[in-house]
Parts: sequence; structure tokens; C-alpha cells
Amino acid sequence: MKKYIHCLATAAMALTLTLVACGGGGNNNGGGSGGDVYVAVYESIGGSSDENMRAVVWKNGVRQVLSNIVAGACSVSVSGNDVYVAGNEYPTSPYWLDYARPVVWKNGVRQQLSDSGFARSVFVSGNDVYVAGEEFRSGGYDIRAVVWKNGVRQQLSGNDSVARSVFVSGGDVYIAGYEHSSANYGSARAVVWKNGVRQQLGDNVSEAYSVFVSGGDVYIAGTERTEDYVRKAVVWKNGARQQLSDNVSEVYSVFVSGNDVYVAGCEYSNYDNARAVLWKNGVRRQLGDNVSEAYSVSVSGDDVYVAGVEGSGYGGNYGDDLLNPRAVVWRNGARQQLSDNESWARSVFIVK
Repeated sequence: MKKYIHCLATAAMALTLTLVACGGGGNNNGGGSGGDVYVAVYESIGGSSDENMRAVVWKNGVRQVLSNIVAGACSVSVSGNDVYVAGNEYPTSPYWLDYARPVVWKNGVRQQLSDSGFARSVFVSGNDVYVAGEEFRSGGYDIRAVVWKNGVRQQLSGNDSVARSVFVSGGDVYIAGYEHSSANYGSARAVVWKNGVRQQLGDNVSEAYSVFVSGGDVYIAGTERTEDYVRKAVVWKNGARQQLSDNVSEVYSVFVSGNDVYVAGCEYSNYDNARAVLWKNGVRRQLGDNVSEAYSVSVSGDDVYVAGVEGSGYGGNYGDDLLNPRAVVWRNGARQQLSDNESWARSVFIVK
């Protein structure tokens, strides 16, 4: 399962791996100055094999294990005293596609959303809980982007499609993801659904991973592909595209605080040398010198939190498994390792 949840994918495996990965760091609608730090994590408890992977939420450095079977946590959102975590369980082996079950935990209590699929992003608005993801049919090869509102499913697309991120603003529900017009991965197009109505973000091969709405402006972070499938990090503001890097790069989370736009992702000097990166208003900051990937960004007052993973390199059968992965959070660039176990920090949420 390890290679299914990080941001690196070889071109030959890109369709499969991106469909199995978590969303774009979830959504971070917290705010204020200081407060509690929640992090959703995939963590191997008691061993490094897939069978030991568990969904975990960390609060201020204290771990709570959410599952007693193979599972992972993709997104965390907090409302009042209630903590919501979206993720996926794998009740049978092999841990793959139609064996996955999308779930949401409220204060540690599990609710299964579907018999087959993935939950990638959770957002709480008032009394309503929104979870974006997808359902699988026909053995996992027929995939539909969906959103669950209080457990009730709405299908977003009739094409093969993925919903990566959900954000609610002023009663409007925005969902970022991508669609495929055919089985060819080159047909992927980044899209945003507003109240179920689809808008395509350009004509290039692309994926949208994260959406954030601020002051009526809609920001979407994602990746575009060149003709030879080289990935470039981009952010769309109200549909207008800005490329963040000329290097091979990807972004997974966007957060807006006042007039500042923060985007978290990673750049590569080659496909085996990722570095976690944070862009603020388009200006790049590398988060350390280790092999690393950044999945989620959240801002609280003057503090900027980025959740991700560090490792010692890449290996495995396909050369794209992150070796010795450890969940980390960077606060204003200072690194904190959450666990000594194999782990990935997927989403960070700050509560004042």
C-alpha cells in the first residue's frame, strides 16, 4: 500500500496510483491564532508491512488510532468539539480498488459511506458534513466522482472521474477533481463542480487536487502535464492559470489567508529526488534538504503549518516506494516528526 499514497508515480502507473492516493491534503477551514493542531495520518502500527497500516489522527502530538484493520486517514476537519476524519479501510487482501471502503470517523466513531470506493476530503459547514471521493464499480475499473452530504450520496459525473477536495462557502459546494473521457490517461482534465455543475479548467492534461474559496474567489491547486507527460505545479484563480514552477513538480493543497495564497507540494530534480515545497504568492520555499513531499497547508495567524512526509530515498518493485517514510509537520519551516513508525501526514487542521 505504501506506493499508493505518496505523490510520486511513474508515467506507466500514473492512472492507477493517482486513483488510489488520498486527496489533496483534504481541506483546512480552520483559522485564528494558535490553538490545537490536528493531523490525519497513515501510520504503520506494530510493524512495517501493509497489514499494520492504520488510520490515525494526531492532536498536538498525541496519537489516536481510529481503525483496528488496515486503513488510512486522508483528511481532518473540526467543528466545535467534534473531530471528523475521512479515510479508507481495506477489510480484505489484496488492499486494492474494489476492496477499499470509504469511511468517516466522528470523534472516533466510524460510519461507512459505501461498499466500494475512496473518501478523500471532509468539510464541515454548520450541521452538515461533506465528504468528497469516488465509488468503484465493475471491479474498480468504473469510477465515479461523488460527494456525500450527511452520508447521502450525489454522483458528480457520468465519466470516469475523481473528486479530490470539497469546500463550502456561503451555501455553495465546490469540489475539485478530474475526469477521463476515455480509458487513456491522456484524457484527464482538471474540473471543479459548483453545486454539481461542472467547469473544466483548460484543455491540457491535468488534475485538480485542492479547492479553497475566499472573498468570492475560487482557488484550485493541481498539476498539468506537458506533451511528454512532465508534471508542472499550477494554481487556478477563478479559472485563470498560474504555473508555479518550471521544474517537474506537483501541488496538493491551497490555503488563502487574507491576501496571501499558500500552496503546498513538491519539486523534483529527477523523479527520485523529491523536495517538499511551499509557495506563498508564487514565491518558492523549500522545506528542508531531505527527500520529502508536502500534502497539506493550513494557516493560523502568523503561523504556517505544512503536513507531509520525509524519507531516505526511493526503492521497491517499481522504484517509487518512499523508503523509511516518517510523517512530519513543518511550522514556519521548522520540522517536527510525528512518529518513529512508517507514516504519512496527509492533512493538517488548526483550531483556535
